[in-house]
Parts: sequence; structure tokens; C-alpha cells
Amino acid sequence: MANNLLFIDTSAFYSFFDKNDKNYENISKSLSSREEAFVTSNYIIDELITLFRVRKFDVSQFEHFIEAIWEEKICSLIRVTPEIESEA
Repeated sequence: MANNLLFIDTSAFYSFFDKNDKNYENISKSLSSREEAFVTSNYIIDELITLFRVRKFDVSQFEHFIEAIWEEKICSLIRVTPEIESEA
């Protein structure tokens, strides 16, 4: 993992995914202009899936996006363990 990391949270992922979101353009520009490596956690993925479902997105609309995050094609993924949770 790189030294310069930018943690991506649920709201940033959501705005990047949903072109109708009011922050889509700003997030897209911000993320594409950064040189840092991106990182997120399995907790964020869980929260993002919940948000997609609450917002009534059809699973087929976001499953490839989630898979790409899970497979670390979009960013590095920290899987929070009980040890990491205790340390935090």
C-alpha cells in the first residue's frame, strides 16, 4: 500500500456511482485529479450496499461496482477484523 492514502467513505462512493447525485461532478473531478492511492474498508462496502438498497437501486445496477471494489480494482480494501477494531 502506498504512503499517501485517501480513505474513501460511503458518501464519496455513492456520489461517484450516482450520476444524478448533486455531488457527482465534484467527486468525479476530485477523485480523478488526486495522486494518492485510494483505500476503503469492508464496513464501508456494507454501508454502501445498504444505502443502494434503501435508495431502491436495482441490484443489477450496482453489483459490478461493488464487485470491483471488493476485488480491489478500484481501491485497496482494509478488512476490519476484531483486532483492528480493538486497536481503533
